[in-house]
Formats: sequence, C-alpha cells, structure tokens
Amino acid sequence: MAPKKKETFFDFPRPVDATELIGHGAVRRAFLDAWARRDEYPIHPVWLLTGPKGIGKATLAYDLARHIFSEIFGRDVSQQMSVGGIGDLFIVDLEHNLVPAKSITMNTVCDMIEKLQLSSMGESWRVVIIDSIDELSRGTENTLLKTLEEPPAKTIFFVIAHSLDAVLPTIRSRARVEKMRPLPSMDLLAIGAKLLPGKEIGSDLIKISGGSFGRIAGLIATGADTLFADTIRMLKDKTANGAHLMTLAKRIAANPENMAILTDASAYFGLANIYSEAIFDIDRANVLNLDPEIAAFKILTGMKKCL
Repeated sequence: MAPKKKETFFDFPRPVDATELIGHGAVRRAFLDAWARRDEYPIHPVWLLTGPKGIGKATLAYDLARHIFSEIFGRDVSQQMSVGGIGDLFIVDLEHNLVPAKSITMNTVCDMIEKLQLSSMGESWRVVIIDSIDELSRGTENTLLKTLEEPPAKTIFFVIAHSLDAVLPTIRSRARVEKMRPLPSMDLLAIGAKLLPGKEIGSDLIKISGGSFGRIAGLIATGADTLFADTIRMLKDKTANGAHLMTLAKRIAANPENMAILTDASAYFGLANIYSEAIFDIDRANVLNLDPEIAAFKILTGMKKCL
C-alpha cells in the first residue's frame, strides 16, 4: 500500500513529469558534453548531484535520463518515462518502496541491484536515479557502495544528495560530484510562472526560500504562505499587542508543520539569536509534549521585542 499523500491546494508535477528544466545549465552542459564524447573518453558512471533540498536535483536527473533515452530511441520518450514504460530506467526513492517508510529500504536497493544484474547482457544504456541517498540507512548505503565500486557496463547512476557531508567518503570518492547551487530569484519566478500561472510569489517568500522552489511550493501547497505573510505583517505592526500575538500563535500552532514559519520569520528579520532559541523551543515543545501555542507565543514575543 502506497503512503497516503497530504492534501494540497496545488498539484505540482513530479520531477519525472517536468517538461522543462529551469536553472542548473552548467551542470547539465557538463554531463551532456561528457555523454557526447563517451566513445572518445569513457563517461563517469556515477554522478553525485548535491545541493539544498528543493532546488531541482531530481528534475535535472530525469531531464538527463530523458535526453539519454530520447537519443537511444530516436524520439521523445517523455510520456514513456512518465508512466514507467522504460525498462532500463531504475528508480530508487520512497515512492518505490513496497511499504510506507521514512527511509529507502534495503529491499528496494537490493531489488534494483538484482534487476541490473539480470539485464547486464543487454546492449542498451541503463540509468539509475537514487532520490535521495540521504534517505538510505548506513547499511543500505554500504550495500549500494558495493555496486558503485564496480558499476555495471553502460550504466549511469544519478545519485541525489541534499547534504554532501552525510554521504560516505567512499561513495564520494567514486563519484563525479556536481555541486548544484540555490536558484536565483529570476529562476524561482520563472518556475512559479510556469507551475502557478496567475499566482504571485512575493519577495518575502523569495527571501526565505534559500533558492529552493521546493520550499516555496511547500508553503503554497499547504496555504502556509498566507500565514507567513500575516506573521510578517503583524511583527512589523507597531500597534500589535499581546492579544494579537496570542491569536496568531494559536493559528500557527494549529498545525505542527506551521511552526517552521517562526524560524522563517526570525531568519527574515535577521534575528540570529531568536532563530536559535526558536529551534530549541520548538524541539522542546515536541519532545516534552508542551503546549505549542505557548512556545509560538514566546517566540513571537521575543521577535517583537527585537524589532
């Protein structure tokens, strides 16, 4: 049974369904150049795509896989990839686990390795996308390492990592590491115009996104962008009093995921001390099952005093 998906206000496309890549042109060109010259210089089999979450690493991986298979088949394979109709594309991610899980299971990785071995006699190129290595247990990562140490012929691995420091050094040493940077404002707005026509993405959201459209999309998808805007307005409002802040604290605390708005707000105003205290107070409220309204009110009051 697949994990139940959260209800959202917008239906954002999966990375495999994206028909246009915005940003990351340098990394894309680096791979396509290596791919075009593969007969002259053997192409590196493992490409480690690293960078902040939500900047388009998986979208790039699928874009490159689409290029490979379109060249091989001599036609556009976008539709075929979208419905999983290419047997030489192997996906390792949370959605492909047989049971709901918080991490990619050992069985999923072992199943991928077994299928690679069974198809190793074919003449066609194969692509493996692992999204992401951050979601592998250490034991599962070691199992993957054994395959990366001696990768099968004519196989490209796109390994996605949100945190390069968390990747085993032995895996890093066997990969070509491509550090993907946060998206600039123009690219974020271009993606927004494509995916959310008619929806204005304000400068406040751009400012706290860290160059991640995934972060913006997450706020918009849950309606938290409106709550964040209300939080910024109230903190700027010189007439706002304790009662106003408590009302806002109750709105924020109504959904545990909204508590991140408080750290976003402290980062927005550049309140480094409050940011650290907010993380501590939110974690403490979660661990000790304290009233989240009180924690939210305390953080809001602390920010208000600093402004």
